[in-house]
Amino acid sequence: MQTLVRQLAFWVVLLAVARGASGGQKLAIVVGVNDSPRFRLATGARPRPLAGAERDAAALAELLRLKFGFAPADVQLLTGQAATLEAVRGALARVRGQATAADDQVVFYFSGHGTQLTDRVPLDEPDELDEALCLFDAEASGANMLVDDELGRWLDALPCRRVTVVLDCCHAGTGTKDADDEIVARFLPGAAQGDAARPLRDPPAGRWIELNGGQKSLDRQRTAWFACQAEQQAYERRLDSGQTAQRRGQFSYYLVEAFATPAADRDGNGTITNREAFAYVAARLDETFNRLRSAARDRQQPALEADRPEESPF
Repeated sequence: MQTLVRQLAFWVVLLAVARGASGGQKLAIVVGVNDSPRFRLATGARPRPLAGAERDAAALAELLRLKFGFAPADVQLLTGQAATLEAVRGALARVRGQATAADDQVVFYFSGHGTQLTDRVPLDEPDELDEALCLFDAEASGANMLVDDELGRWLDALPCRRVTVVLDCCHAGTGTKDADDEIVARFLPGAAQGDAARPLRDPPAGRWIELNGGQKSLDRQRTAWFACQAEQQAYERRLDSGQTAQRRGQFSYYLVEAFATPAADRDGNGTITNREAFAYVAARLDETFNRLRSAARDRQQPALEADRPEESPF
């Protein structure tokens, strides 16, 4: 009983802090895509769908509503067939029209497959490849994907100071499956814009530079979470979700868990910061996954870019 009372007290404090952290609106776009049925590889084969991306999105949306005071109507949850490029662009436009004050807060989350495309205008990629999110209607030609340039422009246009981006997908790598059938990588190979697909290359350190590089400034709190390092892949696997084990993205699973347990609150002040949550997620990935992987490239180590690591991301 005392343990339950302590946990309830913890959540009361955390929710009060979350609601008081920003006097403006709290708006979120949460996207989860298990499958892009139109996506076909050059051989005509259809890559294996994911199973946990849409569960991840639902869990993150619930976290924002129940723990961080986001009104249900202000959390746009798009999963499966509802997560087309047109629908996501509509959600982006709605948030851009709503988040007009400096003290508003915006969250963009994506769970699913990532890929690379031949660089589009503006031609700004050193490796000549754009990063992209595979939505439900994505095609291997590069059609119907949310490209990093577009997402970066949307972020730049937001006048609010507090913005968090969370991507649970691969932004490097070359495959869709690990040798272990129980571990699936969140990357689709072969997507290219043009007459022929270019071979994927090892990208330089720090992908998705449009999202975590030039937008930060002293008067803003921009936070970008990435499921893995540039040379790694993001994986989903079976994880214990209550009574049964379900396939989940392990990064998203431990990120939500970080905010659902007082254990991540290292200083015990009732606020779980970017730094504390990152330490928790990284430690859980190391304990349950990375210690079993001999090569650094086969591990999954999250990345965080934050103006204010000592504040909460949401």
